[in-house]
Amino acid sequence: MKILIAGASGAIGRPLIHLLSQYEHDIYGITQSDTGARTIEERGGKPLILNVLDLNAVFSALADVKPDIVIDMLTHLPREYTPEGMRDAANA
Repeated sequence: MKILIAGASGAIGRPLIHLLSQYEHDIYGITQSDTGARTIEERGGKPLILNVLDLNAVFSALADVKPDIVIDMLTHLPREYTPEGMRDAANA
């Protein structure tokens, strides 16, 4: 099965890629950075670097990959779990 995960390099997406790739699914992961792309590859997925707020980029990725399933694991969590970091993430 071909699965596209938005937020694949994040806190929730990383273990999900690892789990799904164990069942030999064809995993594609959306990320915004080269670092995220490496994370996705290390866990067995194929990275797609794009901005999920760019509608044309999202439609293009969907047309190229033609996934059977799309999973939304998008989060915007701070690197530091401090009151300030959480507040900044909520306002981003």
